[in-house]
Amino acid sequence: MKQYLNIFLLIVIIVFTGCKGIDSIFNPYKAPELDEKGIEVSKDSVFPRDTVIASIKATNPEDGPLYYEWSTTGNGWFIAPADKDTVRWIAPLEGGTYTITVKVSNEEKQKDASKDILVNNVKEPLVNIIKPENGTFFIQYEEINVEAYAYHNNDVTTVRLFVNGKQYGEKDYRGDNTYKFKFETDSTMVGTTTIKVEADNTLGKTGADSVTINVEEFIPGKNEN
Repeated sequence: MKQYLNIFLLIVIIVFTGCKGIDSIFNPYKAPELDEKGIEVSKDSVFPRDTVIASIKATNPEDGPLYYEWSTTGNGWFIAPADKDTVRWIAPLEGGTYTITVKVSNEEKQKDASKDILVNNVKEPLVNIIKPENGTFFIQYEEINVEAYAYHNNDVTTVRLFVNGKQYGEKDYRGDNTYKFKFETDSTMVGTTTIKVEADNTLGKTGADSVTINVEEFIPGKNEN
């Protein structure tokens, strides 16, 4: 009878406590407690090869030591030893956003925390004029569509169009990295004309690409056929 009573009590506990309660019954050990601030870093915006000091505050509700396992996305590396509550991380050469993660565990359970670090790309933006193609022929007073691709890890701030050194347009950052301009050829562009697109990034670096086109003078009768 006592055995049936114990089974009944167990069923009642399962119904009213749910999975979390069950876990606390069969695995009563507690995970490490992490500070609500999570991972703290000396700086979260750095340049390639900069050193970042990262630390985590944790306490163990159970008797015994805590263990720390640090990792990062992409490149970059930790200076040994990297198994304590404080580590030093060397930023990689390539710009971008990297995530530092730490797993803190005791003898039974673990918790983890993450922190994003922005590595600024010191190189200039990549710019590529998609159209018009180099060497394309046009007629005076014809409207020309310019399309360019401009990209940088830390985002592009401004993209500008120049024709024979004169600025003909400017656009702010676009998420798809594609920038479109229009201009009309005039008498100053007859012959060989240079189209140039420049892009700036958040660090003040400028990248550029250029193509040359040929503009034929508009002659009534000849160009109208």
